[in-house]
Amino acid sequence: MLLLVAALFGSAVFNSSFFRIGSGMVNILSLFIVLCGVTYLFMHFYNKKRGEKYLPSRSSDRFFWMFFYTGVISVIASYLGFYKAIASNDVMFDSSFIPRQAYYLFFIPLVILAGRHVQTPTILKWIQKNYRALFFLVYLAYIAVNRTPAIDVPCFFCLSTLLLMGRERNRAADVAMLLLIELSPIDTGGEMTQALCRIACLFLFFAEEGGKFLRPMVCFSVVVVLVCYILPFIPLEWIGLDANTSWRLQYWGDELRQLLKTFGVGVGFGTSYATQSFIGEAVSGPFAATAEYSVMERLYVVGCHNSFVSISFRLGMIGAVLLLIYIMSCSHRRLPRSRSNYLTYSIVSSIAVVCFNVGFESPMYFFLFAFSFAAFSAMTPDQQVATSQN
Repeated sequence: MLLLVAALFGSAVFNSSFFRIGSGMVNILSLFIVLCGVTYLFMHFYNKKRGEKYLPSRSSDRFFWMFFYTGVISVIASYLGFYKAIASNDVMFDSSFIPRQAYYLFFIPLVILAGRHVQTPTILKWIQKNYRALFFLVYLAYIAVNRTPAIDVPCFFCLSTLLLMGRERNRAADVAMLLLIELSPIDTGGEMTQALCRIACLFLFFAEEGGKFLRPMVCFSVVVVLVCYILPFIPLEWIGLDANTSWRLQYWGDELRQLLKTFGVGVGFGTSYATQSFIGEAVSGPFAATAEYSVMERLYVVGCHNSFVSISFRLGMIGAVLLLIYIMSCSHRRLPRSRSNYLTYSIVSSIAVVCFNVGFESPMYFFLFAFSFAAFSAMTPDQQVATSQN
């Protein structure tokens, strides 16, 4: 869990550049991969102590494991060239991008294990106890590093989660912290996502604790995700969409049409996100024209700014369905009676982050999702377990 916490704070202060700190292939992301690999090997060869440190598996974990295995099979099939036989000739292939596109699969076991580790609640409670100091430390560090008071998505997500972890609605200091982040300028990029996160934070700051908002908010989030699969095929020009929204819908539609051509199987890894007929828009679109990426990275790394659509595009509908079932199954957990709104906020906001941004395709966003669901799993027992304990 400490690795996920480091990723959360690192992304909040340094954004995507945090994972590139280092030299060449030796950077933070590669270090995370090595640490995870060592952890997995330790667990595999040291079985006697594994049971002492990990709680029983959650019922929802099986869906995340199924999603993981689906991804692993897709990676193997991609290297074997299986998808070249079923994907359209309009999709370009470059096997050298398979590790970069599938990197997040390596960390899925970490999310599950962190959610079951007996020390994870202790770590979260320490953060909760020191939430004010951590809040201002992250905020001031962000301004010092980025030299702007305009907050980006990872920073707001981190600050708002810290605030909701320990907030007291009647405390003037906490209300002032809320106003500080709610009234801060929004940095360029992810404006819509951050607006949604700000609304959710404001609502849950003043809402009663107890978890009664978890299921309806998760269900609403899933409905929004499903609507994203329909919107690209509806003529919306008459509404007068802005360039950014119009570009997103076109890109989503481009990937979904390729998914249909494979009869829902997907195109696997190592393929370009955009088809050859959409390359111009993908490279020069308002969100793809990012100075930090080369043209090839914009085609093979950035993606369509909707991870659910991109997962369907690569793993087929089964991949997206398994991920959505996992998310929905989490809504049946029983939240703690106090200080639980941050758990609802973190998973709902992380769904919005990966639905309207690069998401899983970027470590900066993926680890927000990973931290949220690991923390949620650690602090929420299964419904039947909680009932038997009572």
